[in-house]
Amino acid sequence: MRAMKNILAAGLANIIMMPAVLMLFAGCDEDNIIYAEPQLAVEGWIDSGGHPVVLLSTTIQPSMEYQDMSVINDYAVRDAKVVVSDGQNDYVLTGREDDGYLPNFIYTCEDLVGEPGKEYSLFVDCGDYHAEAVTTIPSPVGISSFEISPKDEDGSLYGINAFFENDRTGKNYYKFFVKIEGKDDFYLSSFLGLINGDVLGEDTEVPVYKGMKIPWDEFESFYRPDEVVNIKFACIDRVSYDYWSDFDELASFSRNPFFFVDSKIRSNINGGQGYWCGYGATEYRIDIAECIERGDYVVTFD
Repeated sequence: MRAMKNILAAGLANIIMMPAVLMLFAGCDEDNIIYAEPQLAVEGWIDSGGHPVVLLSTTIQPSMEYQDMSVINDYAVRDAKVVVSDGQNDYVLTGREDDGYLPNFIYTCEDLVGEPGKEYSLFVDCGDYHAEAVTTIPSPVGISSFEISPKDEDGSLYGINAFFENDRTGKNYYKFFVKIEGKDDFYLSSFLGLINGDVLGEDTEVPVYKGMKIPWDEFESFYRPDEVVNIKFACIDRVSYDYWSDFDELASFSRNPFFFVDSKIRSNINGGQGYWCGYGATEYRIDIAECIERGDYVVTFD
């Protein structure tokens, strides 16, 4: 059980990992559970052209009892001082309730807008907790087109493939996030949506699957014909790539109740767990029903 502290610390808000973590305790003897001191869990990002968003909580102790996802709100940190520096100015983020996130309390600042190529430092202070991290925002890469294709004979499921130009002259890392209108409150990490540009050619085609969320037994990687899909395509730095790579591995293995997960998610948070990521982001909206109606299964973007 020595990995539980790391797993719980990494079970942050928008990546929706808590029930998957709790499944690991099924059949465990409560006398053998190791209880660690709570740590600060940070989930933060800044998009190019967007404002910083930071969610803070403390790690949740293991329990033999079922806990609903809303329990995360009880661990939210609501009285921290959160500062983001762009190297020239310090911006104090303001905390507020926001039911669009879990936990439902965020720190943000409208005065700061992310710029590609810049470095951003995060500082968090709350009681005995002090955490800091640094991230960069890479230059965004645009999607040239998306192609929609049926995945079954009756047209009840559709796949989405993205086409973009990969710059082979440098080290590039990419991450897809997906949000279904009317179903998802925020962007979810796309299943298998992390890409190392080193393995791609110049003209690239990659599938974009739905975001990962629980319960796992209801997960479907393809899309319904009546769904409107919002896709965020982000260029990320190597530190962010390492975090999401570890998360994807943990998420995949956690779906198997017979596989013991003994891994630690790499974090760039000094003084806590979690991540602070800069995203060179572009966003797209695909109305699948509209595409089907007009008989055009290729959506192009300038």
